[in-house]
Amino acid sequence: MEYIEHPLIKPNAIEARAFQVNIARRASQRSTLVVIPTGLGKTVIALMVIAETLRKRGPLILFLAPTKPLVEQHADTLKKFLLASPVVTFTGEVPPAERERKYRDAAVIVSTPQVIYNDLLAGRFNLQRVNLIVFDEAHRAVGNYAYVPIARRYLLERPEALSMGLTASPGWDEKKIIEVCTNLGIDHVEIRTRNDPDVKPYIQDLELTWVKVDVPEALRVVKNTLEELMRSYCMKMAQMGLIYNPKRTSTKELVEVGKRIRRMMAQGGKKHPPHLYHAASLHAQALKISHALELAETQGPGALFHYLDRLVEEAYSPSASKAAKAIVKNELFRRAYNLAEAIKDMDHPKVQAAINVVREQIKKKPDSRIILFSQYRDTASLLYERLSSLEEERIRPVRFVGQASRRGDKGLKQREQKEIVERFREGYYNVLIATSVAEEGLDIPSTDLVIFYEPVPSEIRTIQRRGRTGRTRMGRVVILITRETRDVAYFFSSVKKEKRMEAHLKRLKEALKQTTLLEDYTTTAGDLFLKSQQEKTSGEGERGGEEGVPSAFEGKEMVEGAGKVDTPGGEQLTLVDFVGD
Repeated sequence: MEYIEHPLIKPNAIEARAFQVNIARRASQRSTLVVIPTGLGKTVIALMVIAETLRKRGPLILFLAPTKPLVEQHADTLKKFLLASPVVTFTGEVPPAERERKYRDAAVIVSTPQVIYNDLLAGRFNLQRVNLIVFDEAHRAVGNYAYVPIARRYLLERPEALSMGLTASPGWDEKKIIEVCTNLGIDHVEIRTRNDPDVKPYIQDLELTWVKVDVPEALRVVKNTLEELMRSYCMKMAQMGLIYNPKRTSTKELVEVGKRIRRMMAQGGKKHPPHLYHAASLHAQALKISHALELAETQGPGALFHYLDRLVEEAYSPSASKAAKAIVKNELFRRAYNLAEAIKDMDHPKVQAAINVVREQIKKKPDSRIILFSQYRDTASLLYERLSSLEEERIRPVRFVGQASRRGDKGLKQREQKEIVERFREGYYNVLIATSVAEEGLDIPSTDLVIFYEPVPSEIRTIQRRGRTGRTRMGRVVILITRETRDVAYFFSSVKKEKRMEAHLKRLKEALKQTTLLEDYTTTAGDLFLKSQQEKTSGEGERGGEEGVPSAFEGKEMVEGAGKVDTPGGEQLTLVDFVGD
């Protein structure tokens, strides 16, 4: 194995991977968005760019990450491999006076963005000494997120300095991708997928399969009742001109209807026509029933009944809204409530399917680590309860949720989260039953198997979930899908968005190439730059490179070996696959 050689990086410590070296070389020269799959070393690329920026330009470097665990993780990596100090960590727990003192002496500051933003507003810090800002999880750089005002001020104060964005998934919407690049001052994009030739030697096989189940008849009766209630709301909104097809109204369309109602209210000033208040109430009720339908289809009777019961409790509380009171008086709602109560202890077929997949994996490979993702805490609790009864089969589950506490459901403190992750890493637990908290922002070890209890419509979340396996060894992803439900729609939505995202990124990269001056890449006397071994021996790869592009990172020999990505289940899927066998 050959290692990265750089005067500010610990020798013989980091494997020289050609694609990382090539990306870091370019990102050391121009503001770059780096898009590579989870587990392929975004932090290592950032480390190389930080080292080179310190060597050529000196301090100060900001490395921003959205959560405290990520901040600590990145700081640990820098302290381990970077031969420059001090590397300091800022979170909201560090007193302002201490931060102000450390700003003067630090070489690298790793921080949550809100801390930096608050210090900029308070005048405790300015960006005039900063030579590079690294924005981790850069897809967040939209709207009012703290990355946006920080980058805006940085571009004003330090227009010649570098920005670097890191993400596995910037999103499928072309406008949002461009918004991220514009907000961060990005003028170059480096994209790698698992299929790229310079990445393949460093990836593991990833097997992607599905388990399809049917809605039980008793649950289907509840579902049909809720659908009838939903249609009644949509018909009324259609009569108001707010919905065009009341028989087929998606959650996305409902959200748009809500925006339209709010716009109409805003245009009317303080006095609104009475029908708008009625429309807003109908819309609120429809959203609640849409959520109930999602629980019925994708989660099961228990989660559905708990939600309906909460709606009843809300309706009889002193602060109940008109929508809450109206919904529980509806005859169809009362019928659905009673039907759901009668089957609340019945499991959705996906519960047994998940148990079977876990059993099979542990039997085949007893030292496996498994993450079972569930969208909802109620379902996570149910899965934990069912899997906990299988201790004699060497199944040792643990429930892993966020910090927020809800009614009867206490969240986990960050200390508790870290402890669970460490015990999972050590093998004390071998099944992590996790909500979205495990998708981003925590140093979860690579696993042998990731199970999606349900597909998620977000391509970003899908990529993040999938990226928890197949890092250092072969991985499996199993997605549980209920036929003829929104599970199917969500699955195809995420696939479509991911493909669209890749296409947009490639187009954006080409557009940026055409508008940038490649002549800016020149070698200057005294630089330590050396081209990576891949380019020395094999010429430019598919993604190309520019002659004379400087690099301070020496990579000598490519590691032998090849990886491949199995197509999902080895088959091309259509909607027919999810309707019936």
